[in-house]
Amino acid sequence: MRTLAFFVASIAATMSQAEDLFQGKSLDKFQFAENAWYVDSEASLTCRMQEVKQKNGTTKLRGMGYIWTREKYQDFELSLSYKLSEAANSGVFFRTDKSNPVQGGFEIQLLDEGGFQKLKGKKDPKNLNAAFYDCQAAKKHKQNPLGQWNTFKLTCQGTKIAISINGHIVNEADIAN
Repeated sequence: MRTLAFFVASIAATMSQAEDLFQGKSLDKFQFAENAWYVDSEASLTCRMQEVKQKNGTTKLRGMGYIWTREKYQDFELSLSYKLSEAANSGVFFRTDKSNPVQGGFEIQLLDEGGFQKLKGKKDPKNLNAAFYDCQAAKKHKQNPLGQWNTFKLTCQGTKIAISINGHIVNEADIAN
């Protein structure tokens, strides 16, 4: 089973006052498809997987869907802890349209690069961990070994966006340029 688990998530909407989004218990600050996300035995926010049949008749595991904050944030700093299972492919979407998240906004890729590429083949660096998906590869790779917790911070201030993993800035951009 491939999973993406979040342990603690907080957001500083005004860049000076933090709001806890998740502390291992309540999912009240989020919206998601029914039964898609749950709090597991480690008090982590975890996406359920489902088997889906592909056009060629084979089946594969797929996450049951997106999770959104109930509130909208313009300028913010999102901090969370995450860990990935083998071949996991996920991401953090932001400043996006819920009806078209992939094409209607931004995504920071969270990926088990080794496992995913072993399964699916070599990928462009713009589609690997900590990349602005399909736009800009990460400058550094600071993710801990598979199955270990990582800290992630996404800072959005006007047109400037920065991503830190485990305390290291790994990607940044000014979307006005």
